[in-house]
Parts: sequence; structure tokens; C-alpha cells
Amino acid sequence: MSEAAIFEYAFKLGMQIPQDTYESELKEISALHPLLQSNGYLQSKPEEYKKYRLQLQKLDRYLFYRSENTISISRKERSFEIFDEEKNT
Repeated sequence: MSEAAIFEYAFKLGMQIPQDTYESELKEISALHPLLQSNGYLQSKPEEYKKYRLQLQKLDRYLFYRSENTISISRKERSFEIFDEEKNT
């Protein structure tokens, strides 16, 4: 989806996205793993991407570079593997 299409889509939804404010974020979002782009949420809300950028980049790296033969491990271990921190629940 091109930047122009993103802004047109946001406009149709009644959202106001200043192009100069989120231009770099939209470029980063377009380079994310397809699973992180599948529903278009981040493109329509680049402020959320900006807020969670570090976590999304860590997840993106994991999705691109994980082995297809990833062994099954607990949620806490996977969280530590991806984010360098364990989930508490």
C-alpha cells in the first residue's frame, strides 16, 4: 500500500494524519513482517507504532529470522527470547 493510499484510507475513516509527522513511521511500518501488517492497523494508527516501536521491532526481527523448526517452549521463555523479558502471567 502506497503512502498516498494510506492517507486516503485514513481520510475516509475520518482520521487526520499529518504527513510530515508520521512519514518515517509509515516507511518503517511498510517494511515490517507481513504478519504485523495484515490488518492495516499500524498503517491507520502510526502513533501506536511510534508508541510501541521498540517492542514491534523486536517482534519483527523474531518473525523474520526465526527458524521454521522452532521448538515448542513456554510463553515466558518465548517472551524472554523475543523481548528480553518474561511475561508475568
